[in-house]
Amino acid sequence: MYHILVWLAEVHEYHLPLLVHFLTNVKIPFEEALSKAMDIAKSVFPYKEINHIKSVSYEYLPIDADGEVTVVANHEWRGPLVEYRVFGNVSNVDEVIRYRSRFLTLYVDRANTAYLDVPIDYLMRLKAEGVIKDFKVFRVGNNYYIRAELSKSLTIDEALKLRSYDDEDRVTIDMTYHKNSLDFLVSMLPNEVCEYGDGKFVCYDATEIPLDKLMIRRSGSVWLHCIREKFKTSFNVMSINVDVDVDVYFRISTTGPANILTKEFEKELENIMKEYIDNEKMFDEVVEFYRRVGIDIRDNELDVLVYGNKVYLVTNRIFGLGRLIGKNGRNVKTLEQKLRKEVVIMGTDDKRITTLLTELARMIVLKSYNNVVKKTFNPQNTADNGISSRIARNTYLTVHT
Repeated sequence: MYHILVWLAEVHEYHLPLLVHFLTNVKIPFEEALSKAMDIAKSVFPYKEINHIKSVSYEYLPIDADGEVTVVANHEWRGPLVEYRVFGNVSNVDEVIRYRSRFLTLYVDRANTAYLDVPIDYLMRLKAEGVIKDFKVFRVGNNYYIRAELSKSLTIDEALKLRSYDDEDRVTIDMTYHKNSLDFLVSMLPNEVCEYGDGKFVCYDATEIPLDKLMIRRSGSVWLHCIREKFKTSFNVMSINVDVDVDVYFRISTTGPANILTKEFEKELENIMKEYIDNEKMFDEVVEFYRRVGIDIRDNELDVLVYGNKVYLVTNRIFGLGRLIGKNGRNVKTLEQKLRKEVVIMGTDDKRITTLLTELARMIVLKSYNNVVKKTFNPQNTADNGISSRIARNTYLTVHT
């Protein structure tokens, strides 16, 4: 059986949409389906001005239809059903409802959720909780469809409650169908979509994208107290593309396979950023040390960066660097004993800051990656050095003045 949906509208796709559904054993060619839909729509709703054609979509169902049925539905703005007509009959239409009750389906508009991290996290959680067995992601044109196999069949009401990350318009339309006892139309998920534009159709088959090929985005950011160095750097760690943007906040955005860039990766990324860029404990130790030697440092006057065995103190107190260093470097030496790390003091105009932040970004992403895949970060490890050298070869830095 095929469930064929022809999406028409008066002005644009969501303005007073008029949807025509066919349930039949025959896969009607898209141009013929459009012609039939237009004829039916004009005969049932002669007052409608149909000026927009969105698409013709096909869902294959492993069911033999005992008959044919056509439904033409007139909707208000973005979904609510105004009136509809049903022609024909499929006596075993309940099989369609039972088949779809085994799946949770989501539609993701790529323009709104380009990297799929939120719905992927949601489905991972449902899988961990035993609500679903597994899920597959499909690319259809510029959009994504997700089909998750449920651990047990759900009623339509139960399934609708799980569709919090589904396309809002799709949920609204399905809710109105359910309210009007058109349950056999609920949760359609196409295998093929023919989109209409510029006077012609372009058809797309649903193509499954394995999680190791599905690109999603993760990001993290920490506050910078006084560094106002505006720059962007991009590099690659294994199969992860990294963008770093420094402007008040230190932001790292990563794009890579969904099986690597999990929610755990994002948490690890933020934790390591706070360890090396915004280490509150070390910041407080430094501020308290200087307070005791008679130097009051405000929050917006100092950034503490940790890299290897060094602690970099970056301050915008340009005329006070000497006091922070101390006579003959006494303050630095005492602070080094306290922190058990080498201390380097820099002004915010120091040109080394850009290089330092770039190196920190590399290390943070690499360490996050290694921790997530259960590896230990060890700069002395030859394998890690190999990764680091690849990072260096793929680093591109642009400084914006």
